[in-house]
Amino acid sequence: MAVKALNDTAGLNGLVLTLLVFGAYPRINQDSPPSPNIVRQAKAIKKAMKMLREERAKVDINRAINQRNGPAAYDVLSLPLRSEVLVWREKEG
Repeated sequence: MAVKALNDTAGLNGLVLTLLVFGAYPRINQDSPPSPNIVRQAKAIKKAMKMLREERAKVDINRAINQRNGPAAYDVLSLPLRSEVLVWREKEG
């Protein structure tokens, strides 16, 4: 359900077609005021999109915090010149 909600976003370029095909996005005329049912649906859609944005931000922040940049090179860089070291090389391919 969350994946479908992420796919059903209304962006700057227009609405995603599945929103209109399946009736998830209410159709509003210029002439008539919105009914209470449409107002409820619009509030629910806005609330769901806000929750999805917040959860996505949390996931992005956690991924950035937990990302590793590789082994610490401080020990190697602090060795004196002409030190003997072991080098590991992997075969390519």
